[in-house]
Amino acid sequence: MIQEICQKHTDLSSKEIDILNTVSKNLQLVADLYYSDILLYCRIRGGSGLVVVDEIRPRTAESVYSCSQAGRTVEMDPEGAIPQAFLQGKRIRSRSESLPDEYVADIEATPIKREHEVIAVYARMEKVVHPQCPGRKPLTYSDIAEKLSQMIYQGKLHEIDISSFRTHGDGLIEVDQTGRITFVSPNAVSTYRKLGLQDNLLGMKIDELGLDESVIMEALRGMLPREKEVSERGAVVQKKAIPLFQDDKVIGALAIVRDITDLRQKDRVIKIKEITLQEIHHRIKNNLQAVSSLLRMQARRARNEEAKEVLSKAINRISIIATVHDLLAKGKGEYVDFSHILKQVLEMMKDENKEVSFELRGRGFSIPADDMISLTLVITELVQNATEHAFIGRQEGKVLIDFHDDSQMAWVEVRDDGVGLPPGFGLHSGESLGFQIVRTLVEEELGGYIRIRSDRRGTSVKIYLPTFNESHREKKDKEEKKEINEKAQSSSSGR
Repeated sequence: MIQEICQKHTDLSSKEIDILNTVSKNLQLVADLYYSDILLYCRIRGGSGLVVVDEIRPRTAESVYSCSQAGRTVEMDPEGAIPQAFLQGKRIRSRSESLPDEYVADIEATPIKREHEVIAVYARMEKVVHPQCPGRKPLTYSDIAEKLSQMIYQGKLHEIDISSFRTHGDGLIEVDQTGRITFVSPNAVSTYRKLGLQDNLLGMKIDELGLDESVIMEALRGMLPREKEVSERGAVVQKKAIPLFQDDKVIGALAIVRDITDLRQKDRVIKIKEITLQEIHHRIKNNLQAVSSLLRMQARRARNEEAKEVLSKAINRISIIATVHDLLAKGKGEYVDFSHILKQVLEMMKDENKEVSFELRGRGFSIPADDMISLTLVITELVQNATEHAFIGRQEGKVLIDFHDDSQMAWVEVRDDGVGLPPGFGLHSGESLGFQIVRTLVEEELGGYIRIRSDRRGTSVKIYLPTFNESHREKKDKEEKKEINEKAQSSSSGR
């Protein structure tokens, strides 16, 4: 957003815009600590006014503004705090200025400089309509925010990213230049108690806690922020610290501590599950290969041509199952791209003795991984049947696979330009094992139905299925659960 507005309204260079992007991210913590809105202003090209290039709303308080201010242009009022910050190049505070939505607020304008030239000004809007007496926490947070604001003014945070620092859910610790703790937020107290420290941390030296506080010690030496995970006393804590500067002197450090014990435990459980699934997949793959090898051996020994053909088809089916299973094992998530897998399976089905082309049409849709093997087997059975029987007396032909899914119904069609089905052929005739497999999988596994159309121009087999549309399925599941609950309540009230 900053880049787009700056390029449209200002003469700032790409380097200057990069600085504003970094500062804007860092201002989120400042806004949270101050409990105030912050607007980032730049001069409009030609000096005719100012434009708001970004807005930072506090996550700790209600915003002053009811709608977005980004992109709003304002006139350059020479007496205002923001224009004065541009002109004087120093921080300006102005009391009781009216805002667009008729709030009254204190405004503190801080210039952002590059090589001693003001490229932007950020204004902190502090609502004073209902003044409250701030407690210890807001006052201390404001003190920390003031130090960060001073660092931005001095250009110390132009290339340091503190956007990962949060006040909500994280613990804040401030230490002075000697390493003595001057502030500990309630969340930080809770985190250190999990690490076994029950004493009041205020006034203690950070290097006397008996814990790994290397990131804070590095910050006190003026080093750039570094993030570190520390596993101690049964807890896992993420720590990050930045040096606090006054001019060029380090006056302390600000650290964020985040308890991620539960997160890492969940990660370990997921990793164990993934390893288990990989082992299961490996065993299934080996078993399928073993079955396929046995069938190939049996096919070589078979003297009956019909038996060889049956065994060959069985080997193809197992190979397809193995391929789909392998692709599913490599993928992630509950839904899988149907067209991606089907393309790879169709490559396996090409017959070198026939010039039959396969065409894939339709809008690609994702289907549940649980249904993938069944649907792929259905399609491959139909494609294989068309390849073998549709082009009698011909060496070439075309098989089209079309598919579509919307919020109501999904369908897949396999159509060829062959000779058509023989007279009297029916889906329930029992003459074809392939069609028996198709019917069983569609009706019993996938909950759909089949329609066949055939003439001298070819055969079309269309399979209608419940929608695979994820959002529609979730909505339907909620409706079904609601209906079940209503019936249960009705039944209990009638007793």
